[in-house]
Amino acid sequence: MKTENDAYSYLLSSSLNEVIQRLRAIPGEKWEWAPAPDAPSAKIIGELVLAWLVCDRQHLCEPDTTLHTPVAASPATADALCGALEAERSAWCEIIAALTPEQFGEKRYHFGSWPLNVRELVAHIIQLVIYNSGQLSSLCFALPVGGANPVPHPNHHYYIQNEQLAHPLHAAVLKSDMRALRDALVSGDPGVNLSVANETPLSLGIIRNSPEMVSVLLEHGADCNQKSAQGDTVLMNAAYFGRTEIVNILIEHGADVDARNESNESALEVAREGKHIAVVALLVGTGAN
Repeated sequence: MKTENDAYSYLLSSSLNEVIQRLRAIPGEKWEWAPAPDAPSAKIIGELVLAWLVCDRQHLCEPDTTLHTPVAASPATADALCGALEAERSAWCEIIAALTPEQFGEKRYHFGSWPLNVRELVAHIIQLVIYNSGQLSSLCFALPVGGANPVPHPNHHYYIQNEQLAHPLHAAVLKSDMRALRDALVSGDPGVNLSVANETPLSLGIIRNSPEMVSVLLEHGADCNQKSAQGDTVLMNAAYFGRTEIVNILIEHGADVDARNESNESALEVAREGKHIAVVALLVGTGAN
């Protein structure tokens, strides 16, 4: 993420995606169920999120609150409500992407009386969506249904990193140590395609945006079509992060531009979703379908 716009779009989109996924995971017969009389149901949470998205977008686009209209009733069915949330997600991300630094500082008055600027208004809707995503997560645990996972203790991630550091090629990439990487490869280290905690040296090189390391690993036998446990290829990962140079390197080494993951997405679709225009152009230019 290179800009403030990117960061806000990512936070809002990813948090809203969690809300939508959790709402879709709630069985129809539990749509209006709550764990306590005063606790909100999935239906109420979904309707509140939608109402605030519409309301705050109205504040964002029309500074004069006297011209605003009350939010319309939410769609009657869960599918329709989720569809409306997806439409709001797209609308918000498009608006945020177009905001200039000057516009972030523009004044607004929440409901005509509470002063804040556009940046604070965007932060408000992100905070609200994250809060309601947490409420839905608690509901999913209580039912229980899919769509909620406990947040791991941070040491869990340190254990994973230490496990990766025990392997010379992974360690070299994590430390951005090009010399150590070359030395390990020259010595014939067999771990060039070894996956440790679902990451290979090549996938780590892509995450850390090191075209040089990616090239050296490919030249020493790294598989340009290796996949994660979810079926994502390294080309998809590079496309997801918008790594144009690395995408080109992978293609030059024979990466399959039309490979698909378990969600039936290709690298081209991933790049389009992330609005990485240069990557999209590169993939289309190489004949990606």
